[in-house]
Amino acid sequence: MNNLNEESIINKKIKRIKLDWNSESFKNILDTKTKLNKIYSNEKLRIQSGNLVFKDNRKEHKICNFFVIPTHKIYYFDGSKKEKIGLRIRLYTNDQNKMTKITELTITNELINNGKWIDKYLADDYILYKNEYYVHLKKAIKLSSKLLKKKDKEIYTDRTGWIKGSFEWYYVPVTDPDIILIDETGINYDKGLSKKYSLTEKKGATAKEAFLKTLDMIDAIDKKISIPLISYTLLSLITSIIKPNNKPKTLLCLIGNNSTISKEGLANIYCNIYNRNAFINNIDSELHSDFNHTQKELKENILKARDYVIILKNIGIDTKEKQDKIKMLFTLLQNDKLHNNILGLSKDNLERENTFNIDISNIVISSDDLKMLQNKSKFFSTFLLHFIYSLKQMIQRDKKIFNKQFKKRIRYFEKEHSNIDFNIAKLFSWLMVMYELFLIFGVKAQALDEKSAKSKLSEATEIYKELSVKANTENNNINSESLKKQEAKLFLDAITKMTAEVKLLRIKEKPHEENDIIGWEDDTALYLKNKVWNLINNFSIRPLTIEKKELYQYLYDRNIINGQLERNNRIRFDYNKNVYEGKKERVLYIFKEKMKNLLEEENT
Repeated sequence: MNNLNEESIINKKIKRIKLDWNSESFKNILDTKTKLNKIYSNEKLRIQSGNLVFKDNRKEHKICNFFVIPTHKIYYFDGSKKEKIGLRIRLYTNDQNKMTKITELTITNELINNGKWIDKYLADDYILYKNEYYVHLKKAIKLSSKLLKKKDKEIYTDRTGWIKGSFEWYYVPVTDPDIILIDETGINYDKGLSKKYSLTEKKGATAKEAFLKTLDMIDAIDKKISIPLISYTLLSLITSIIKPNNKPKTLLCLIGNNSTISKEGLANIYCNIYNRNAFINNIDSELHSDFNHTQKELKENILKARDYVIILKNIGIDTKEKQDKIKMLFTLLQNDKLHNNILGLSKDNLERENTFNIDISNIVISSDDLKMLQNKSKFFSTFLLHFIYSLKQMIQRDKKIFNKQFKKRIRYFEKEHSNIDFNIAKLFSWLMVMYELFLIFGVKAQALDEKSAKSKLSEATEIYKELSVKANTENNNINSESLKKQEAKLFLDAITKMTAEVKLLRIKEKPHEENDIIGWEDDTALYLKNKVWNLINNFSIRPLTIEKKELYQYLYDRNIINGQLERNNRIRFDYNKNVYEGKKERVLYIFKEKMKNLLEEENT
């Protein structure tokens, strides 16, 4: 919770009412007090006549002149996981005018433990009779949280992107912070986000008009550049929703120089979501990053960005320091905590695997079109706001919908290009998914008819077919053999360490407890359970930067692992092996001698 200060969390409301003893609310309070007293009974605590009371062996002691009813558990969301950080509570007491005073207060675990919230946030109507009694009040507050159900939660965050509240999904932040009210959504966020991450609408512009202006942006330059950039931007809006295994782990990079428009200008026009303005050649340093930053700064900046494109200036390999940063960047692309798309800006072609270079050198754009692109800035922001809302509706209906569409598209690319690199196929599959959603939005906004949308989708499909072949060829031309060999060596070295530390059973030997083992062996081979892939980074000197399927294909092609031919002529790498009597198990079947030979070859 280091990123949220106390004042960001505290939310206080006060009201004074005269409770009608026959009212439903009074009956609910009595019912809750009865439940709390039952919870408190083992700790000799009790709510009595509006006071919290503690009873020792001799007598009762009034702890305070109020009692506490919890309403929500409070969580902090750091972009990857939720951490329980406090409670939202209601404090009930009677003031001098015999009115019931109710104070609603959000307090952190730290404040609950140290008790400073009483003096800091409560008025004189609330009395703790002795400081040493606070230990009993603290215990009562913590015990009271047992009343709360799973849905009784509020989430605080200082990160952008998708987050699920009490009932619905929301994209944080929104243009107007008043749109997100805790009482309705269960979400609150640092109000500084609304200033830092601003989406400025074109006043009066409709979804239809905003979509049509965005189409003008696509038509203004070569569509082999504009369509991928727009698709990549839309894809960035759902990166935290995509399953880790389905995420495209490929870097998009603008390269080359152009006399009419800079890489920074193109990036700002087509890929910058927040704080868009007419000064297109300046990259906002607060939202984006620079390759001249230190490795630590780069990593922090990239990982804190969430559900938008982070633009990375001055990428290159002209120095040893930058080469080390490139290695770090591509390792980061494999990180499941990465929830954004990265757009690199490089003077030269970035010759790395899993890179899609877009050369802007030959873009021809008139001064009128460039002016038009600058003036469309707020229209594109307006379109993005409407598109985000349409995504919310889709996520609310079925969070898995994007992953389902992705699977359909990747089957298409794998069918079209039997030898396509898996990461390249993933990238272009997702770009197709998002462009199709873009066109569907246009139909719903009545900006396109279905015939026009179908024609534009066919056009984009042909563009992506051509670009994917080009990207795949470039990818294959890079020294991929050497890189894959390095990753294979790293993997097999980790397997060697793992099997030395975790004892394998002899083949045909039945385990006492199935979950306690990682596999079997005989004199010629290892038969490892599929779970070893998830354990490999615990034994590797660094995380692997290669996909599981790609690595296994490399090992299979070199007869290091065994595979099984399926009816559809595909090879399964999880071999169906009879490991002991009556038990077949899908295993990674590794030939010991072949593994040893590759490791020795690498060490030579």
